[in-house]
Amino acid sequence: MKVIFFDGVCILCNSFINFIIDHDKEKIFQFSPIHSTLFLQTFPSSEEISTPDSIFFLDEKEKLKKSTAILQILFLLFPRFRNIFLLLTCIPEQVRDFFYDFIAKNRYRIFGKKISCRISDKSIHDRFI
Repeated sequence: MKVIFFDGVCILCNSFINFIIDHDKEKIFQFSPIHSTLFLQTFPSSEEISTPDSIFFLDEKEKLKKSTAILQILFLLFPRFRNIFLLLTCIPEQVRDFFYDFIAKNRYRIFGKKISCRISDKSIHDRFI
């Protein structure tokens, strides 16, 4: 199971999820809001619960967050560009997450916020947990 946990009211986050859905022809990813019961069970530490401005990724092998999660998602989504994503992982995580955190902290101001979480259409409804 490969699950992406995201902020359902963030327009930037929803746009990223829409991008993944549009390009995930093999339907390898599932999605869940960051405030779901599954998220709380999967990431029970207080630090992770207190950071709703992060994206989290769960697969069979590991739990990832922030820039590392995004790079792994893109790595799996676009196998032809794996070398680029591998090269980006050479940038220290602290540096990548610095830029990630800047965007995450300002995402509502820059991109806006929805009143509620995304409601999927019937064709992709089964991909949301």
